[in-house]
Amino acid sequence: MKAFGKVAQGASLWQTLAHLTGLGLSTAGNKPLFLSSLQPMLKNPFYCGIIRYKGEYYRERMTR
Repeated sequence: MKAFGKVAQGASLWQTLAHLTGLGLSTAGNKPLFLSSLQPMLKNPFYCGIIRYKGEYYRERMTR
């Protein structure tokens, strides 16, 4: 959610990537994030809590 918040506040994708990297975020293979991996995450509605089911979109809350 930090990435969505940064972009919503007007940060560029490069600034957001630098912020997330500074927080220690990396890929599953423990490699640094690249802009090419950040962009699809930000465009995917699933990552902001929107789920598509049988052609309909639903906003869901993530619980832990």
